[in-house]
Amino acid sequence: MERASRAAIYSTFLFIDIVGLSDPIISTEAQLRKIELLNRFIKECHSYKTTDTNDLLILPTGDGMAIGFPKQPDLPLRFAIELHRKLDEYNQGKNEENDPLQAIKVRIGIHGGPVFKLHDIQGNENIWGPGIVIARRIMDLGEEGQILLSARIAEDLRELSDYYKQIIHPVGIYSFKHDQNTFIYSAYGEGFGNPKPPSKDYGYETLRILRCIEKLVIIDEQNMLVHYSRTYDIKNMSENLIFGSMHSIQSDIQIIPDKVNLKVYSHDGETKEEFKKQQHPIAIPSMFLPNPHRLEFTVAFDPPINKDEIKSYTIEYDVQRHGRATASEITHKCDYYEFTLDYPASLGIDSMVKVAEINLLTVQEAATLASPVIESQGNRRIAKWSIKNIPEGKAFEFRW
Repeated sequence: MERASRAAIYSTFLFIDIVGLSDPIISTEAQLRKIELLNRFIKECHSYKTTDTNDLLILPTGDGMAIGFPKQPDLPLRFAIELHRKLDEYNQGKNEENDPLQAIKVRIGIHGGPVFKLHDIQGNENIWGPGIVIARRIMDLGEEGQILLSARIAEDLRELSDYYKQIIHPVGIYSFKHDQNTFIYSAYGEGFGNPKPPSKDYGYETLRILRCIEKLVIIDEQNMLVHYSRTYDIKNMSENLIFGSMHSIQSDIQIIPDKVNLKVYSHDGETKEEFKKQQHPIAIPSMFLPNPHRLEFTVAFDPPINKDEIKSYTIEYDVQRHGRATASEITHKCDYYEFTLDYPASLGIDSMVKVAEINLLTVQEAATLASPVIESQGNRRIAKWSIKNIPEGKAFEFRW
């Protein structure tokens, strides 16, 4: 007689832990205090208090916990945002100058999938299954302040409301144990999340940008139509294959995907002539408009990039703008970055070309950097600026 199979429970899981809790400079008493405070803040969250505890699947993990929400798939994200804001308020003032050991920094992973109830050796009820396992692995990719989501959950939530489209951002493909690959999204906004992309793959750097050359050419100064190109040399630093990457196009004018003339290609040549002759189209499996001013798209590497392999590819597109500024985010550690603005001399903007570092959360200037070097080429001006050894998560704005 066959044994009846266990009943699977589908749930959306939030996995959370405290970053750096095992640091030996933090006393055991301070560690326990942080755990107690985290538990208190969790219980105080409206999303937690208003949910019947009989509807929750809870698994304490010592320095954090997993919480499953079987009925509302967006509850984990709402809860994560609320918890982040409570922790942000608590952490105010607990910086490097004022007892940083008291600050509570967390990372969160969210995924939905089936789990099963079982009993441990002492007869206590426990849960196990893909839903909670993958949520844990997504959290493990995270760093301080990050709220990471699997593609399954992120794409469902982005379909629910414009708000979720604004705060849930695609990051890229990351590898898990046992050669599993998944596309990761990150949720961030005012008072929650961390716009910096995950830079580690189970403790190892996954990808490094050896070189990024970005060029903006103003081709119609009346309508401010510009042609963008970004050329990347990237290296796979991990043990796993890299199957693709995520990119975006932004404008202060509504973007119409069919009119941006987007193309992505790899190239083998060293000289300009070889470069043009040896271009190989790269597939763009998906494009998505989270809002009228941002187009997100994925590129697929076929074959995928092997360990220590270097891949060179270029993205080109046309976009119209009202304002005279563009921003560029460095999503991975980058050895060398260069930006060039090619514009008609008749614009008379030489003194207005500036570069500034910006804060991705507030979109405010964080620091004013050196002005580009400007050269004349006939009736055009070429403004060029470069920087070396940039950590991931930095962003720059170029104004003219």
